[in-house]
Amino acid sequence: MIYFANKYNGKSMNGITSNVIETFLSYGPCTISELAARSGYSVPTVTKNLNLLIKDGLVLRQGKTVEERGRQAVIYSINPDHAVFIGVDIKHNEIILAAIDFSGRQFCQAKIVHTFENTPETLEFICLNIDSFISDLGVPKELIKSINVNISGRVNIKTGDSYSIFNFEDLEEPLADTLSVRLGIKTFIDNDTRAMAYGESREGSCANGKNVIFINAGWGIGMSIISEGHMYYGADGYAGELGHINVYNNQVICHCGKKGCLETEISGRALTRKLQEAFAEGKTSILSSAKEIDEYSIIDAVNKEDALCIDLIEQAGTEMGRQIANLINIFNPDTVVVGGSLLGAGDFYFQPLTQAVRKYSLRLLNKNVKILKSTLGEQAGVRGACLIARKNYVSLTF
Repeated sequence: MIYFANKYNGKSMNGITSNVIETFLSYGPCTISELAARSGYSVPTVTKNLNLLIKDGLVLRQGKTVEERGRQAVIYSINPDHAVFIGVDIKHNEIILAAIDFSGRQFCQAKIVHTFENTPETLEFICLNIDSFISDLGVPKELIKSINVNISGRVNIKTGDSYSIFNFEDLEEPLADTLSVRLGIKTFIDNDTRAMAYGESREGSCANGKNVIFINAGWGIGMSIISEGHMYYGADGYAGELGHINVYNNQVICHCGKKGCLETEISGRALTRKLQEAFAEGKTSILSSAKEIDEYSIIDAVNKEDALCIDLIEQAGTEMGRQIANLINIFNPDTVVVGGSLLGAGDFYFQPLTQAVRKYSLRLLNKNVKILKSTLGEQAGVRGACLIARKNYVSLTF
């Protein structure tokens, strides 16, 4: 395992410095009094830590406040040029990479069309594309402080292990450590849905929510929970496996190896299977002669008013709404955000979903819940990955 000490300039800072940095990242430029109020530390404590950050170039003096009378206060901000962070979002049909500076400004993005396979060759293909992306950034490699790679399935962020994909027998170290050595940069891994939820919680639909359920409805079905403003991981870090709850007596074997999972009926993977089954029964669609079908081609057909695909997507929306209603009855969230590729079908998917939520959840629990679409869309995952890379660097370094 690769361990990083929680130290700054060789001195343990007990998290104070990282909290000061996180305050800048959350609120933007601040005066010392604003930093103290928002971070919860005293002015002398904040000043001491701020001076260390200024000395090492992490924080800049921006100017002074403009007031009619009284002493003007100095405004400070994070130095955006001090570090670069990379996010990698692996989807079943593409890889999206992005880079942000320390302030969170994205300055580069790339998209690689690629059909995912759980093989060592795909892992190396991803690494090669990360190498190429880094070369194209035009910044010194030592400026890139960390990378976060989103992957589907069960991820233990404490150990850096992946238990669903890239869990090869010949890998002696956790996947995160293997990637760190291969890329020459500290690399983290996280669940793709959790990264999407983190991106939305920082910059998207649930930025103001404290108790949030985020649903990723795409090729698979994922969920992430935010409780009292904090990401909920569960005892071992695997919370959120909504797609693999046993719901149906359909005898369909899920890719996880079990039968009757939610994913076997309403995921993008399930919709492609159902469409092919409909063709075998003699039903027709504008996709009847298509050589390859995935959830994106089904969504495209929906938006072209293909009746068969509309029926499938509406059924999926209704069933997802029924499951969200169950979650509302259990967790009593203030916000539910729905993201993922199936949202590309617009109201054909979202309207039956919201109707089912209201129909099947308890009125007392659903009357104040906001049911929202993801505002970051397909950018949620890669945006979240970049922000997680930055968060992990700050928490482990300072």
